[in-house]
Amino acid sequence: MAAGYGVVFPRPMEFFFSNAQAILAKVGQQTIDYLAQLLGPTYLLLLSAFVFLRPFRCLEKETPRAGSPCCGWDDGPCFIIAFFHFVLPALVWATFDAIRFMLPCFAILVIPAVTAADYRIEKLGTRRARLTAWIIMLIVTAFFYANQWSQLYSRLESVKKRDGALQVAGIEFDRLVEKNAVVAGDDPFSLNYYFDRPTIILPQVADSAQRPPILERFLDQYRPHYILLTPEGTQTFSPLIAKGRLIAIGSLEAIGLQIFHVLSPARRRK
Repeated sequence: MAAGYGVVFPRPMEFFFSNAQAILAKVGQQTIDYLAQLLGPTYLLLLSAFVFLRPFRCLEKETPRAGSPCCGWDDGPCFIIAFFHFVLPALVWATFDAIRFMLPCFAILVIPAVTAADYRIEKLGTRRARLTAWIIMLIVTAFFYANQWSQLYSRLESVKKRDGALQVAGIEFDRLVEKNAVVAGDDPFSLNYYFDRPTIILPQVADSAQRPPILERFLDQYRPHYILLTPEGTQTFSPLIAKGRLIAIGSLEAIGLQIFHVLSPARRRK
């Protein structure tokens, strides 16, 4: 979004052919990341080797009993759907977050994995062996959920810290900025939610030579009253600060942002 301001977008095929090498490299990286997630310790352990051995069941020499999970290719739909859930996010090179995109694939593969596990465990000779096998499966499942919970907990702790910092920053922001002021920033979603101000996203201009006129055009078009900038953002807007278009009025130490008041060209001339 931020990089799209003032940009004329090419047609899809034109874009692909002009960036083919970068897109194919991204698709390859996505495939590796998704495989690493799907074949990582938690997912692979829970699915176990059963799901990967299952397509070769028909090569077994014994005659499967009627109604058993070894009769025919009854897992075909699961593997086909799981395959598409793996391939499509990888080909859509702009996707990210392997955990999120591999969850449907994982959930679909659990079905044949559990069925195969049940079939193979029932083939064990003694009741003790079958009980031991199921206990191992439960331990693996518990490990999976413990690992997932630890990842979720770390994310929640990070969000909690950020939430507290933004609430503290919101109090200071209310002291410096009047109500109903239009604000611009790199993260408009958080600012809109925590500061309760209409917020627009700042453009990101890759070409340093074109940066000052594009940023000034953005200010004239959307007319924000205030801009919140990181130290890096302050460097980006330094030409406009030097011209007196932006005036620093304070900072939000809790989240590392500086507040700039935007002067219109007419007020700046006065």
